Amino acid sequence: MSTKGVLKFIDELSVNFSFRRDWDEEREKSWSTLMVRELGGFSDEILAHACRSIIVSRGQRQGEQWMPTIAECIKSCREAQFLIEGEKNKGRLPLGAGPLEKNFAVWSDERRILADQLIMTTQGKTAAKEGWVLGLHNFIREHARVPTAKEENELRTSSREFEEEYRKCLSGGFPCAKPLADLGTKMLKRREELAEMVLHGVVR
Repeated sequence: MSTKGVLKFIDELSVNFSFRRDWDEEREKSWSTLMVRELGGFSDEILAHACRSIIVSRGQRQGEQWMPTIAECIKSCREAQFLIEGEKNKGRLPLGAGPLEKNFAVWSDERRILADQLIMTTQGKTAAKEGWVLGLHNFIREHARVPTAKEENELRTSSREFEEEYRKCLSGGFPCAKPLADLGTKMLKRREELAEMVLHGVVR
């Protein structure tokens, strides 16, 4: 899962589009949270392609000055995935589960339970101490396995990058800073909860 990729996706959209005038702060936060949940199963490459597609394809028609709907973003990500995987497979149709089936598996109780079990290891304790246990938990939910050494390092890097982006959001000064900061706070709270579970057996 790519939480950092979704946050960047939202940030780039916010430069080009505005939240609807009748949306309050709570509605903006809910939208951002749902975006992370629904788009988190897509790779950074797919998210970047989908974001560019939305930005360049929207014009000046009524309603297109506002932030795109979650359904529109999912559709754009599916199209980007089809194009990218088709290119990688030299024109063959991508095989295996589609985005909806994939995302459903990621958020199923079975995947959550598996992730809860697989982080209760030496690897999980290391991740909890170093601050990337949430990334580890999300990785297991997406792939149904623990990461390799190379993937571990990528999770460490992603965690550091997330913290940097979070600090920028706290500083504010750009569109969507507040809802993204609130979302980041929730994610850090979840990371702390997982660390407590792994290191001290505390389940919340």
